[in-house]
Amino acid sequence: MTAAGAEGALGVYGREVGRVRASGRATEHSYRPALQSLIEALGGGGARALNEPAQIACGAPDFIVERGGAPVGTKKLHRLRAARPGRTQATQDRNIVTHVSGL
Repeated sequence: MTAAGAEGALGVYGREVGRVRASGRATEHSYRPALQSLIEALGGGGARALNEPAQIACGAPDFIVERGGAPVGTKKLHRLRAARPGRTQATQDRNIVTHVSGL
């Protein structure tokens, strides 16, 4: 994808996120169609993103990205928030990496 194409895809994503947020009724899942479209646009014609795929060996990712039917990555979405007491950044990072290493 060209830089101009990526910029256009990001612009579409930003506008859609703004529209969803402006509704005042958005939840985490409300933003997922926009993210799915962005992943597929940035991945080119062969990339497919599936929201809420079935559980796999490494857990239950929020998205799985496939190219040509083969999984190339998973994504667990997390809200940006302050670290919870008793949880280090290393623990949170390890939890995220687990989803990718189980493929």
